[in-house]
Amino acid sequence: MTNIFFLFNSIGNGGIERNARNISKGNFNSFVFTFKKQRSTALLNETINFSKLIKLLFENKNGIIYVQNFRLLLPAILFKFINRGKLIYHIPIGLRSGFIENIIYNFVFFFVDRIVVSTSKQKFNNKILNSLNKCIVQPYSMGSEFNLDIPYNKVLDINNNIKFLFIGRIASQKGLDIFIKIIDRLNLEGLKCEGHVYGLNSNEKEYVESNLFAIDKSSNLFYHGECTVDPALFDDYDSLLFTSRYEGYGILLAEALVSGIPILSSNCNFGPYDISNSGLYFNIIDDYEDVNKWVSLIKKKGNVRNNWDASDIYSLNNYMNKVINF
Repeated sequence: MTNIFFLFNSIGNGGIERNARNISKGNFNSFVFTFKKQRSTALLNETINFSKLIKLLFENKNGIIYVQNFRLLLPAILFKFINRGKLIYHIPIGLRSGFIENIIYNFVFFFVDRIVVSTSKQKFNNKILNSLNKCIVQPYSMGSEFNLDIPYNKVLDINNNIKFLFIGRIASQKGLDIFIKIIDRLNLEGLKCEGHVYGLNSNEKEYVESNLFAIDKSSNLFYHGECTVDPALFDDYDSLLFTSRYEGYGILLAEALVSGIPILSSNCNFGPYDISNSGLYFNIIDDYEDVNKWVSLIKKKGNVRNNWDASDIYSLNNYMNKVINF
């Protein structure tokens, strides 16, 4: 049985952490170590301390070291030699460019066995990554709780009270302020709807306070705190509004797709266009700061997806074959 060691700087509930949660359900032993106190309890694996990590690295040879932070690559390389295994580096968003940085990358990447970038744009825009055969674009993976063969024919019923869903860290990146404006505008125009918000607070104190205050004073907005993302959560809502200004991974879109919920998504820097045939399965808002465009598409009832089999695209086996089994 293969052993895999996930190394995190800190654990939240973002795409890569949920990816680790899904992978951990595969046919191998998985161990999670974090250098800082974890920020979320949504990751299913119990974390181990440093002394136990070192012990397990010695005891479980020829495993896989999985790291998602460049600052952790040096200890990860050391752990690789201790374990005599392989090292996978998952790049969340991008790499800095520059002469000195390129020298460092060329040296460090020599010791990395597989580099995974979140989107094709990340790879093709970086000369070093684009030249490396060991660098691949992230395939999305779903856990066993997701049914990957769900054709659906669901549109918004604007004659009833619509429950819109927001999932993401309370930060400018995720665009909660855009979500709030959309819900306010829809109700002002007579379309009865609610906005339900899930996510941990970020360190953007002013942004967090102003948006949570706006939610608290509204009768149409509700804040529920942290959540574990699973199909049951999507079942309680009518539509996902993906209002991000930029993304490193975009797994929420894939999770929503295979759960059968109608989606409206921002055209964020990374995310929607790396999902197979995304334009066929959900609406993408080009100028997503323009609330009028969101409202207009919502009133058109959104897109419909029919007879779509995601098992070959988002299955755990697909992920294993492309990322783990090399």
